Parts: sequence; structure tokens; C-alpha cells
Amino acid sequence: MEYIDFKKDFPERTIDILKNYKGKYEVTLLINCLTALLVLPKEFFYKNIPEEIPCGWGLTKEHITTVSCEACGYKLREIVRHMRNAIAHLDIKTTNDKNGNIERVKFENRSKFIAEIPVDDLKTFVIKLAQHVIECKKDQK
Repeated sequence: MEYIDFKKDFPERTIDILKNYKGKYEVTLLINCLTALLVLPKEFFYKNIPEEIPCGWGLTKEHITTVSCEACGYKLREIVRHMRNAIAHLDIKTTNDKNGNIERVKFENRSKFIAEIPVDDLKTFVIKLAQHVIECKKDQK
């Protein structure tokens, strides 16, 4: 299916993929979707990312275990930037439960940032971020 408006269609399709995929590579797909949402939309909506972590976005300050700057480390823009850098430099790890299922994703980058996010919370964050990109696109019209 063709893209009519890539900046709107891409995050909408990302949400659809995440909500409907059922398979053994769910976390891999989640990280792939997050990678695309952290890299592609950042170029046109970064300044519109909320300052504080919105309630219901899946992220909390408790997920951020290390920050280089207390004043800016918990700002959502900074979290997005750090997560993007961690992914870009392959500084992510996963933690498994006793059955071998991935239960947490750890983002760590050279700027002394560490976030450990449970998979369900990360999925919520990715969907909320995609919805935010769509809203930013609507506001640009």
C-alpha cells in the first residue's frame, strides 16, 4: 500500500503493527518500531515533545536509573534523545524472565544515561510516541 502522507501514515501503520502482531519476535518488532520512531520523526517533531513525561505514556522516573544531569535527565525530550543514542550505538540489552521471555529492555549510552523499561511499558511508550507524532502532523496543517 502506498504512502499518501509519510509523516502521518508511517506512525499510524506502526501503531497498527504493534497492536496486531502476534508472534515470537514481539520485542524485536517493538525495538524496530521504536528505532524508526526515535530517528525519523525526531527530524520534524522533536521540539514538540512534551517537557514532562505525560501520565499514561508508559514511562516513569523509576525507569530511569542513571542520569548525567538531574535537572534535565528526566525531561522527555532528553529521554528520547538518550534512547535514540543508545539504539544508534547498539547500547541496549534485554533481561529475561525465568522462562527465557524478554521482560525488560535496558537503554544505556555514553552520556551516563540508563533506563530499564518493562516490555509492556515500552510498548505503551512507543504507541503514545507514535500517536504524538500523528498529532504533531495534524497541527502542522
